[in-house]
Amino acid sequence: MESSQLLNPKVETDLRNDARERFMGPLWEGTRFEDFLPAYLFGMELAENPHFNPTNLPELGEYCKAHWKGEYPFVYYNIRMAIEYGFARARLEKAQSLQA
Repeated sequence: MESSQLLNPKVETDLRNDARERFMGPLWEGTRFEDFLPAYLFGMELAENPHFNPTNLPELGEYCKAHWKGEYPFVYYNIRMAIEYGFARARLEKAQSLQA
C-alpha cells in the first residue's frame, strides 16, 4: 500500500495542493507529489510527539535538521516548508477531531 493511501482523502488533497503551490520552479521540474510525501509525513509524525508543543516549536527545526535524511534537492533547507506544513496540518486535524 502506498503511503498516500493511508491519508484521509481531505488531508491528502490539502497536501497535494500545498505541494503544487509551494514547489514550483526549475529545481522541482519533473517531481511528483509522491516525491514530497515523505517530508509531509515526517512532519505529521513529529506532530504526534508531545515534546514539540507551542512553547518549544523552535526546537522542531533543529530536530528536523538533524534527523531529516533527504537527498538533493530534497535536503532539509529545500523541503523544510513541507515538513512544517505536515506538522501544522496534523496538529490542526487533531484539534478538529477533539472538538467534534
